[in-house]
Amino acid sequence: MFMRLAAILCVLLAFSCTKKVAEVAVGGGPMTTTTYGEQAEVMVGSGLVVTKTPSAFTFMEVLSDSRCPKGVDCIRAGEAIVRVVLADGSEQNVKINADGKNRASFAVPDGSVEILGLEPYPEARVKINPAGYRLKVRITKAAVQ
Repeated sequence: MFMRLAAILCVLLAFSCTKKVAEVAVGGGPMTTTTYGEQAEVMVGSGLVVTKTPSAFTFMEVLSDSRCPKGVDCIRAGEAIVRVVLADGSEQNVKINADGKNRASFAVPDGSVEILGLEPYPEARVKINPAGYRLKVRITKAAVQ
């Protein structure tokens, strides 16, 4: 009887932990759900997960933003570097080029995340609140091999 009760408690505990991982991002913010191929927007500290898959990540912070501000003449377009945490706990720093020639991307289980943009875009003499950054992305399913 005791063994049966212990087994039931273990199963219930496993299900409750799985639910919390899907609802709360690593950064403590909400976890938004999406589908493969759909564009989505993720705020700092929040995460994104593809419904019923292990494809998920959390947008932790912008490590640097040297994109050439609007209204300024620059020699180069610059870039931003963002830190993301994958569902398995591993971290990646992703460089986003401001010139738009090479879109940044990173792998997640069962797919990849293409970064479509980082907003807001810098403006001359305007300070960006670090918590106000939003990452625009699209998760695509990995090709079956």
